[in-house]
Order: sequence, then structure tokens, then C-alpha cells
Amino acid sequence: MELHLIRHGRTSGNQSDLLQGWSNSSLLPDQLQSLQPVVFDVSPYDAIYSSDLGRCKETCRTLRLTNVIFDQRLRERNFGVLENQHHSNSTPEFSEPFAQFQKLSGDYQIPEGESRAEHFNRLSSWIGSVQTTNRVLAITHGGILDFLYRMSSGLDLHGGERLFVGDNAALSKFKVEWPEVTMLSFSESLTS
Repeated sequence: MELHLIRHGRTSGNQSDLLQGWSNSSLLPDQLQSLQPVVFDVSPYDAIYSSDLGRCKETCRTLRLTNVIFDQRLRERNFGVLENQHHSNSTPEFSEPFAQFQKLSGDYQIPEGESRAEHFNRLSSWIGSVQTTNRVLAITHGGILDFLYRMSSGLDLHGGERLFVGDNAALSKFKVEWPEVTMLSFSESLTS
């Protein structure tokens, strides 16, 4: 299967460097303006999927994508108590969960949220349900891209010092023969 993914457009939460998770914020006006003239050819795709979160739905609408199947499994990780906290630091109240989060451990479950392993299992379940499709487009989030990037690059699925999320409003392409993933391209801007 060829899997093409568009990371949702840039939001006010992205601009403020927030962990958005399952929270929603709207696409920035300049992002909407830059995506408006984009004509994205969907003819090569057998199916189009999207996260059901607002920023992905808004990206779909702005790109004029139709016949989209919305699927919760394509959501970003649920950051629980860290939702809407700054990605680079946290308030003292959440310093321990934030320190654990930064380790990118597979097993650490954020209070009221989920672990990276649970997030990956959602992705795995979704890929299992679409893997017999020839070419799929999905509008999704940085966390999903991080998993596929790591798998295609031979990196550990969890841990390390950085996330590989790509840019907002950018297209990444992978060949998937689960659990084998090959990167074809990564983070190509839709607007340039």
C-alpha cells in the first residue's frame, strides 16, 4: 500500500507551541489563505481518511476534499493533563508528567491521557483496516508522522530526544507492507 499523509494546517495552538492532543484550535487565517488556492488532485487515491479532530476537518474543507472517512484512530495522542501546555515547558503543577512525557517512553501514560504505545496501537489498528487498499490519503497529526518516520528510518519507536512530525500543511509519502515502512518523501509543503 502507498500511504500519503497530510499533516493538518497550522493552528493557533501550533503557533503558541502547545500540546494540542485532542483539543481543538482553528487554522490560522494566513494558513487558510495559503491553502485556499491549492488544488489537490485526489484522483490517484482509492480512499481518503482523516482524523475526526477539528483542525483536520478544517484542513479537509479548505482543500475541498470530499468523500472523506473520519476515523478517531488517526487522532493525535491524548495528552491528558498536559493538553494545551507549552511543548517546551510546563507549569510547576505538571512538572512530573511533563518530565516523563519528554522521555518519549512507550509505556508512560499521561494522567487522564494515553501512552505512546496506546497511540501507536491506534495507528496499527487503522493501518490493519486499510492495508489492502492500493493508495490511501490521510489527513492527520504530527504524532502519526513521527511513528512512520521512525519505522522507515530504522529508529526506535519510542525514546530519543526529538519528534519527527514534519511541517503543517505538508505531504509525506510512505510505502507500507505492515510492519515494514519505507519513506518515499517527507514533509513536502502543499503551498510552495
